[in-house]
Amino acid sequence: MDYLKQKEDNLKKIIPEIEKIQNKPKEEKKVSISEGLNSVKNILLHFLDSKKPLDVYGTPIEALELLGGFTDEFHKLRIEKKILMRYIFGIDALKRVRELNEMEYTKARYLPSSYNSKISTNICEDKVVLILWDMPVSAITIENKLVAETYRNYFEILWDAAKISY
Repeated sequence: MDYLKQKEDNLKKIIPEIEKIQNKPKEEKKVSISEGLNSVKNILLHFLDSKKPLDVYGTPIEALELLGGFTDEFHKLRIEKKILMRYIFGIDALKRVRELNEMEYTKARYLPSSYNSKISTNICEDKVVLILWDMPVSAITIENKLVAETYRNYFEILWDAAKISY
């Protein structure tokens, strides 16, 4: 009986902790896949709704060709909203890095060609969007605070390793 009483007391002590875990609101995790250049353009424009800084790495120079005049429109809207954007490109986009560094609210750096990629990683607020710049252009959107923080940490490591062009 004493043994059972001790077990009951132990259970009574941990029940509040178990209830806290059960009642803890779960962080929403949302993943979606989009296909097509217009879908990707819409995703990029929606980044501007948050008015939060945007960090991007891995964008291939071919993305500029695919986006055409949309890129200028995007940056115009972003600068009007005073949204900071940081880019990391491969060295093959050195000219683009210089152009971006001339824009307000924009910083760009480059990495050696060994870092070139067909996939760009876009981080804004609690969202990470991986864009595959191949035909058809497609994107994976992950909405999760922990995932975004982790990718932002990766970005910071690359940012510190990247070179500034002059």
